[in-house]
Amino acid sequence: MLSQAASVPTFSRLNLSGTGGTPFIVPVPFHPRRKTKITYLQYTPPANAQQLTLMSPFTQFAKLVAPAVAGATTFQIGADPGKYSVNLFPGSSIPEPSVADNPIAANHIVAIQGPDRIVSVYKVASVAVANNIWTVTISTSGAPYATAIPTQGYPTGSTVFFFGLLTDTNPLTGLAHPTVPLATSTALTLGANNQTVFEANERNEPVLVYSNNATAAGTLNWLSGVYADE
Repeated sequence: MLSQAASVPTFSRLNLSGTGGTPFIVPVPFHPRRKTKITYLQYTPPANAQQLTLMSPFTQFAKLVAPAVAGATTFQIGADPGKYSVNLFPGSSIPEPSVADNPIAANHIVAIQGPDRIVSVYKVASVAVANNIWTVTISTSGAPYATAIPTQGYPTGSTVFFFGLLTDTNPLTGLAHPTVPLATSTALTLGANNQTVFEANERNEPVLVYSNNATAAGTLNWLSGVYADE
């Protein structure tokens, strides 16, 4: 749900979960020319401990060089999103990478936001490179990842957001994706007075909330935030 109040666009997600023992991902789409910021998060784990990972893209410079059509399990990009030493970070306040290159490969997490503002999250199965074109094959292993290009497809020029692995280090900050441990059956609440809990590195970037959803089903009761002008 997207709303607009006092000229500041906001978002909220309610009561999201998945099958116990299978991770689930809640993506928050980006808003043009604004930065995605989570300001409130409430999660209730089951009678066992779980963990959340909050994810912002490492890079956003890889673009589709050909349309990705509905039902396809591959797409093509014109740059390696994990080749930090070669590619610049457009608009970044930290222009030089602070970690080693992380070439796109199997098990890396990527996301694409469609024209309908729906973000699909994919796990990479394999990558083939020829003539400076990277052909990425999508994993069909299933949840929590999408297994094919959605009905509307993606036009040439669509951005492929690169998140690496859950445990990888962000080249812009030198820090790993932050994790939040969840105690057994104890609801966790983050955020008060519109303070930022987590935010994208740059404008025009989605963020992901990843729950390992271990053993039994946990519930993301509430997730909300703003699309800030800074």
